[in-house]
Amino acid sequence: MNVTDRKRAKLSGEPSKKTKEDKKSKNKAQKINTVISFSESDEKFKGVVELSADAIITASLDGAIIGCNAAACKIFGYSQKQMLKLCFADLTPTGGDYSLLQFLPDEFREDVKSPEWINKRKDGSLFPAEINAKIFSGDEHKFLIVYIRDITERKTAELKLGRFNEKLKQKKIELENKIIQLDSLNEQLSDSEKRLKELNESKDKFFSIIAHDLRSPFNGLIGFSEFLANGIDDLKEEDIKKFAKEINRAANNLFKLLNNLLDWSRIQVGTMQFLPHKINLKIAAADIVSLLKSSAEKKNISLVNNIKKDVVLLADGNMIHSILLNLTSNSIKFTPPGGKVKLTIKETDSFVDLTVEDNGVGIEKEKLKNIFNIGVYKSTVGTSNEKGSGLGLTLCKDFVEMHKGKITCRSEKGKGSKFIVSLPKTKLSF
Repeated sequence: MNVTDRKRAKLSGEPSKKTKEDKKSKNKAQKINTVISFSESDEKFKGVVELSADAIITASLDGAIIGCNAAACKIFGYSQKQMLKLCFADLTPTGGDYSLLQFLPDEFREDVKSPEWINKRKDGSLFPAEINAKIFSGDEHKFLIVYIRDITERKTAELKLGRFNEKLKQKKIELENKIIQLDSLNEQLSDSEKRLKELNESKDKFFSIIAHDLRSPFNGLIGFSEFLANGIDDLKEEDIKKFAKEINRAANNLFKLLNNLLDWSRIQVGTMQFLPHKINLKIAAADIVSLLKSSAEKKNISLVNNIKKDVVLLADGNMIHSILLNLTSNSIKFTPPGGKVKLTIKETDSFVDLTVEDNGVGIEKEKLKNIFNIGVYKSTVGTSNEKGSGLGLTLCKDFVEMHKGKITCRSEKGKGSKFIVSLPKTKLSF
């Protein structure tokens, strides 16, 4: 084409022959560059795939393997040629139940399943793996790229950790049980220490009673009996009667004290016999009133038995007698002349309450809490200088507790005292 023709073509708007050839050459170069670019990208991708420690397998949607990396061959134990003849069902112990589609992201399936799966190597050994699949579109069809990570070490570590945690939990339980046992032993030790202290206090009190309270009545007996033995011819009848009464009083006090000492010592060594039988509390109370009537009259004290109703209870008669005798004589002892002591009874659904009440001197508040404790409570002289050991109230408490009952005291200084013995009405298993 000459210059004229080129000018004509330019003016008419038609492309020249050279322009067409240049455009064609340019398009060809772009295609070559694109191919080279894709080729370079593919080579880079292959390099990354081969360097991966995880198995990367390309498969059709039906599970036929069409490609894999070196890690896949190593993990499953097949050569690459062997791998390309397999499908994914051959790599699992479940065979035909296996589908790669279950490992697709959630948007491709309705149900959500764990990405973990058990796979099978060429030698038949099994191993746990994490599996993730992605769908890619080719020129004519879709295919899957599957990523498989052997998690045997992780699962082994989790199993060991689980066993360790289980052992730790078991050790914790054992430690807690040991702590409970130690607490129980400490509590028993504390109880034993407390009991030993009480026994020591009781022993000291016991010897104190023997040394002092038991000696005093004998001194009276010996002294008055000597007067009678050595000077009866010179004594007036009035003096003889006086000495005889003192001897009788000392003998009765001594007999009561000896009985209490014997009963208390038998309780301490565990030889006290407990022989329950049916007793009538009305009769038992009447016997006590009759026995102590003269002692009350000497002090001009009104001793009243308000138990008029027959109440039959299963109990040890000797112990009930001792309880009523000690409580009633104690009330007489600490009631001034002109005072009053009364016995009453009250029934509830489960208990029978025996009450011995007086309007005597009462008990100080700080002494009240230890009144039944022989090692702590110290008896005082009565309103007519009567002496006592304080052992009677301790015996009452022991006897009541042997009946599965309870004894309480309500008292106010200067206003008298009320002792309440609550005995169960139900039949006891002795």
